[in-house]
Parts: sequence; structure tokens; C-alpha cells
Amino acid sequence: MKKIIGYSVILLFLVSSCQKQKDLPLPEVTEPHFYVKCAVDGQPLDIQAGNEEYYMNSSWFYLDSPAVYVYKGNLAKQTGAGYQVTILINDSKITHTNGSMSPDSALRKGSHLYYDQNTSGLTQEISFTPARSYVGNGETYNWTITDGVSMWNDSRYSPSHICEVGKTYSVTLNYDDNQGNCSSTLTNVFKAGSKLQTTITASKVADLSYKFSYAPLPPYSGGNFSCLWTFPDATTEIILTPTRTFGPGKSLINLKVKDDITNETCTSYYQLDATIGGAPPCDANYKANFLPIQNNRLYASVTILLTDPQGFVYTSQGLVQPASSNFEILSVEEYSANDKGEPTKRLTAKFNCIVKNGNKEINLTGGEAKIAVAYK
Repeated sequence: MKKIIGYSVILLFLVSSCQKQKDLPLPEVTEPHFYVKCAVDGQPLDIQAGNEEYYMNSSWFYLDSPAVYVYKGNLAKQTGAGYQVTILINDSKITHTNGSMSPDSALRKGSHLYYDQNTSGLTQEISFTPARSYVGNGETYNWTITDGVSMWNDSRYSPSHICEVGKTYSVTLNYDDNQGNCSSTLTNVFKAGSKLQTTITASKVADLSYKFSYAPLPPYSGGNFSCLWTFPDATTEIILTPTRTFGPGKSLINLKVKDDITNETCTSYYQLDATIGGAPPCDANYKANFLPIQNNRLYASVTILLTDPQGFVYTSQGLVQPASSNFEILSVEEYSANDKGEPTKRLTAKFNCIVKNGNKEINLTGGEAKIAVAYK
């Protein structure tokens, strides 16, 4: 796709023959211009299709891992050395090699994330299940989940919540049997995305005497762990399975687990209701189930590649983009088929980002682009 400015020889001949006294204005036949403009570490870069052998190549390809299609626009010289800029936009869904593409969803107007190492855009779903079995006799389970800024309430027996990786969440269960026999509250803390989580169990040894144990959760391989139990009387234990005797009623047990290799830690709380005989305990303990981390930065996200005249390729992937980075599509429209006969869309966009090759980083600022990408 080149910038083309041309005139019809036949039209010129007819105009000159029929209009002897005054020339008519000549029509301009021009294909829209593709370009990328930005400052490269403060130095201006302005490359335009049709100038100095630059050519706009539109294509798409399939990425095996993760399994997603990628829309590609590349502005480069057909011959000779020079800068080239490639803009890649991931599709908006996971698919397979014979799956369909979703250009209207992926190539939408508005801001797009960079496909990089930022935790923003990574989420983890955590579900919570009370230790008490659901009976259905009017008991209530009221949950409060907060990240310190926002708060969510849920009255289901076993709710789930989409959490942002890197954020710490306080989760409180208020249980009431609504019969005047049992009412209890417990708050626990979870850091979404943390590799190390833990769960506590307590088994009754004798009246008012209980043995505690813990297990890393989810299954955690390769760790050497140390633990610190803290009991209501402020005494501590560092053994794996301590046994303690309590007075009747509720006591809050605190456990801190540490991976001695990575130094990662997590803290968990357990509410013990010490009883005599066979009296059922009244507690608000619950278990947390951590689903795999989802990389929402994958979907409809952008990668920018800058190739310098020496052939070194700098990419926006593999590093944490600063808060000033952005990519916004300003317009999208259908365009002519490319050289392979594939349909294309023409995009205009503005951008700022950092690209990297090895230890060298380049800051791209004030970016503007008009490119074409293909789809099937």
C-alpha cells in the first residue's frame, strides 16, 4: 500500500483537445497516506508510505502461546536500511488455528492496554466457602470484601470475587443461624496473585484441647517453609502442628507462613470455638479457593516494535510500562484489500511507550500513526 499520486493520460489528452481557451482543474487520484510519527528519545521520527521507498504492509498471524490471532501493521522500506515500526494488536479472544477473528471487537476505538509485564490487567478469581455446611433453615451468610478503597457485599453461601493481582483484600464472613444459638464473625486477608497462600485446620484432642496444622494452598512446590503461630495469650509456636488448651468460647489463632527460599509470606486467621463434650462449635471459618491468574492484558492489547537502521529490534513487551504510556485508537474504517487479497482495516492512533532491546531502552513519545492491518 503506497502513496500514489497519478493522472490519467487519456483524461489529459481529452481535456487539452476540448478546452482550448482555458484548462479545466485536473482531478487528483490519491491513495490515503500511511505514516508513523513520534519522538525517539527526543529525536523526531517521521516515516511515510510512498516516501523514500517506505511501504505499508498489512497482515495477520496466529500466535501459538497464548492461542490468539494478531493483527499486524508494518511500515518499512522495501529496499535499503532505515527505521521501521510494527504495531501488533492481539485479538479479543482465545481461539485455535481454525478459529475466527474478531476485528470489530479487537480493533475498537478507545484506549488499549500494552501487552507487557504490568500487574494492572491481571486478575484472579477467589471463591469462599464456609466451613459450616449449608442447612437451609434460615441461616444467613453475609460477606464483605474490600480492597481498602472499594467494598462489595454478598449474601450467597459461597460467593466468588474477581480480584486485581497485587492488591490485598480483607474478607469478612458474618454468620447467623437466626435462631439465637450461633452468631459469629471472622475476617481474613488475601493478596491476590500471591503464590503462597495457606489454610488452617484444627482437630479436637480432648475437651478444650486442639491440635493445629496448616498446608500451603494452592499446592506449592519447591518451598522450604517456616511458620509462626500466635495464640490469644500472646504466646507463640514455630512447630508445624502445635497443640493448645483453651478456655470455653471463641479464640482467634494467627499463623504466619514464610517461604524461606523466596521470603514470600502470608498470614491466615482461624476462629476456634472451644467446647466441652459434644456441643457443636459456633465459628465463621471459611476456605478460599484460588483460580488461575487471568492475563486480561492479552485481549485486544498492543505491542509496538521499533527497528533501527542497524537492524536492532526494540519491543514494548517484556518490561513494565510507566503510567505515562498509552495507546488509543482514534478511528477505524474498512480499507482496500492487501496484496494477498485479504480484507484490511485502516486505523489512526496516538501512543507513548518504552521499547527495549537487551539493557537498552528507548522512549517513544508524542506518537501518531495511520496504519492498515489485515484480517481473515
